[in-house]
Amino acid sequence: MIVSWYIPVLFLLVSSTLGARDDPPDGDWPTDWADLEQESAHERELRFLNQPPVRPVHHHHHRIRLQPSTLEDGWVEVEQCHYHLDPVAQSQIVFRAGRVRDLKIISTVKVGKAWVEDDSVQLEAVERGASICLRGALKLVTRVSEDAYLLRSGPFMRRFLDGYFPLRVSYELDYQGVDIRLVSFTPPEQAGFDVIQEHSLFRFDSWFEGRLDINLFFKR
Repeated sequence: MIVSWYIPVLFLLVSSTLGARDDPPDGDWPTDWADLEQESAHERELRFLNQPPVRPVHHHHHRIRLQPSTLEDGWVEVEQCHYHLDPVAQSQIVFRAGRVRDLKIISTVKVGKAWVEDDSVQLEAVERGASICLRGALKLVTRVSEDAYLLRSGPFMRRFLDGYFPLRVSYELDYQGVDIRLVSFTPPEQAGFDVIQEHSLFRFDSWFEGRLDINLFFKR
């Protein structure tokens, strides 16, 4: 149903899978903002919705907290909840191997069975209106120069075969107490993608169709 960096894409199948995208090869990260702006210009079929759909759609609430140690090792604390899950017999939330640790299930509603298995969360007997909340640590931040850092989240998407369906993502990033400042981000703020920045917090709440990648560029 979704993806957050190293986190889920749910395909709407009776037996479904949420998968994560691959990392770029070592050393192949953008090193300045011009690289990211060029990459953003090629986003795949992304369309923000000015009005939310009439019926509730899958809602991914993603909270990230940076620590001072993040600048050294790239690890961040993450809590994520998935609301209004699509009813399926089986599904899984898959994280990229080696990029997740201390993964725990906090709560479930209308999910027959859920458990952590290696770098994934397995779900069975998911009913309409189901939800699940998780907690763990993800390696999301990469140092791209002596004083610059990149945090990448996504892609967030809800896809069936070759089509995309509406998805809501609420995103909160807290970097208080970390000696960095947010320089820029993609995609740029626009109708349907309203960003709030205040006191070392970055937030947005958006409905969209397609594939959404979030890139946040920081400097000390």
